[in-house]
Amino acid sequence: MTKVAVSVRGDTARIALLDGDELTEYMLWRVEQPDGVGDIYTGRITAKLPAMAGSFVDLGDETGFLPDSAGAPSLTEGDYISVQVTRAAQGGKGPRLAVLAEPPADRPGLRRRGPGPLPELMQRFPKAQIFIDDYALIARLRPMLGTRMTYKADAFDAVLEDEVAGLAEPTAALGQGAKMHIAATPALTAIDIDAGAASGDGNAKPQAQLALNIALIPAIVRQIILRN
Repeated sequence: MTKVAVSVRGDTARIALLDGDELTEYMLWRVEQPDGVGDIYTGRITAKLPAMAGSFVDLGDETGFLPDSAGAPSLTEGDYISVQVTRAAQGGKGPRLAVLAEPPADRPGLRRRGPGPLPELMQRFPKAQIFIDDYALIARLRPMLGTRMTYKADAFDAVLEDEVAGLAEPTAALGQGAKMHIAATPALTAIDIDAGAASGDGNAKPQAQLALNIALIPAIVRQIILRN
């Protein structure tokens, strides 16, 4: 059963998507200070960047990046387009964008705010039940989510709290004795897999390590998704 647990701490709502008891997605939502994900803009292509497989887009108050894979290959500099923010600005870089199939306005700028991560999540999982530990947030979301929300004081139980706390650590256990080390820099996020459980002598060891790395791919992907 898919369910969503929401726990509010101060001005931040922590949102956990669970498949049964397994955490599958995790996100933070600053309700009064949204990060802009889901917002829709009219943008203007200011530079095509073949080396980066994308384009810079003037949004009026900032510049975003539109990957070619998100709808930009046939666009040219000066084109006006409608775009949606798919990832917030971070690390000194502007937001990541995707093209929307709707007419743009006649100048760059914000057109409308996105619904926020929780309503967006509910669009993806329309049958999921939502458990929230904050009455004020329930009241705020009632017009959008209606009776799908239930108050639960321990929406984040001890097991979920421990798993969420682990997402802030630079190392994650992957099983079979392997670990995943994560190092974020302004230019990239580096991931190193320590296949400590791989065994073998001589020529057999590289094959054993490769086999373990392949077996660990689902766990690696899960950690990348959880850590956004």
